[in-house]
Amino acid sequence: MLAINGIIPYEELFLAFEGWFTENVIATIMIVPFLLRCVTPYIQQTESYVESYWK
Repeated sequence: MLAINGIIPYEELFLAFEGWFTENVIATIMIVPFLLRCVTPYIQQTESYVESYWK
């Protein structure tokens, strides 16, 4: 959509995608383990947690 709307030139499309993808991977690697570590105990104490859901 960025190239179609003229926001970035077609020549820079791959570079823009590469930067976007790399930033998302880095953010995911850094944020998800922290959230799993900190949020899981809270979720387990709520009524939305189901003990044997994945078994």
